[in-house]
Amino acid sequence: VRNIVQHKQLTEPVLCAINRTLIDGLPLFAYDTYSPLSDSDFSIYNPDGKIAFVLLYTPNIVDYACIAEHNFKRYCDQHNYALYVYRDLPDEFKGKNTAGSWLKPWVLKKNISQHEWVFWIDADVLVLNPNKKIEELLEGRELLFSRDIAAWAINSGIMGFKHTESNIALLQEMCDRIDALEDKSGVYSNQGDQFHIIECLKNNNCLNERSVVDCLTINTPPAFKQKDTFMVHYAGEPSPLREIHMLNDDQSTLQKKRLSYNQVGSAFSVVRQTLIDSKEIKYSVQK
Repeated sequence: VRNIVQHKQLTEPVLCAINRTLIDGLPLFAYDTYSPLSDSDFSIYNPDGKIAFVLLYTPNIVDYACIAEHNFKRYCDQHNYALYVYRDLPDEFKGKNTAGSWLKPWVLKKNISQHEWVFWIDADVLVLNPNKKIEELLEGRELLFSRDIAAWAINSGIMGFKHTESNIALLQEMCDRIDALEDKSGVYSNQGDQFHIIECLKNNNCLNERSVVDCLTINTPPAFKQKDTFMVHYAGEPSPLREIHMLNDDQSTLQKKRLSYNQVGSAFSVVRQTLIDSKEIKYSVQK
C-alpha cells in the first residue's frame, strides 16, 4: 500500500479488499471477478447499433478484461450501441506471435462499415457514468482521441473513428505500417502500437483540437476521476491492484453512487452476492 500513490480513491479500495480477505480468512490478494459472457472466442451484441465499441483481450488478462466486458455490455445495452468482444486473437493472427494490442486498427477497419462510428476500447477501461451518451462528444468530429497523461500526443486506449472513406484509408495505413514490423510479440515491442498509430495520425494531420480532447473528458486516469467522470482507463496498474480498482468502481457504478470508506465493505458484499447468485462472478487468487 505504501507504494501506491497516496490518493484516497486509490488506497481505500485496496485497504477494504485487504480487510475483507483477512476477515474471511482468504489469501491476502484474493479477489472476486467475473466470468466471460460467452465461451465463444467472439461475440457481437446489438449488431444494428449505429455506434459500435470493440473490445479484444487474450486469456492472460481475462480477470480484469471480463470486468470491462460486463461493464460495456451494460452500457451498450442501455443505449443500443453495438459491442464486439474478441476473447482471443482472431484466427488470422493465431500462431503469429502477435500481441492483441497490435490489432487495434485491424479490428476497427474490419467492423467500421456496419456502423456510423466505431470505437476501440482497451480491456482495462470502464464506463463510470453510464447515463452519458457517447454522442455528446461526436458532434462536428470525424475522429475522437484523448491526450495521454504522459508525453504522448494521444492515448490509444480509447479511439473513435467515424465511418468515412478517409478514415477507412487511415486505418488501412495503420494496418500496413504495423504489418511491416517484424516484432509485435509484446505490448511494447517496436515502441508499441501507440507510437505507430500516432505517427500515422501525424502524417495525415489528424492531431488537432477537433479530434483530440483532454483526458478528463474521456480516458481519465483513476486518480483524477470525479463523481461525473465518463470513462476511466486503468492503464499501467499492476495486478492485483488493477483488478481491485476496476471491481470497486464497476460495483460502485452498479450501486449508482460513489461509496465512502465505511460504506464500501457492506456494499461490496451485497453486489458480490448478487453477482454470485446470477453466476456472473467467480473467485480468483492472485499469486
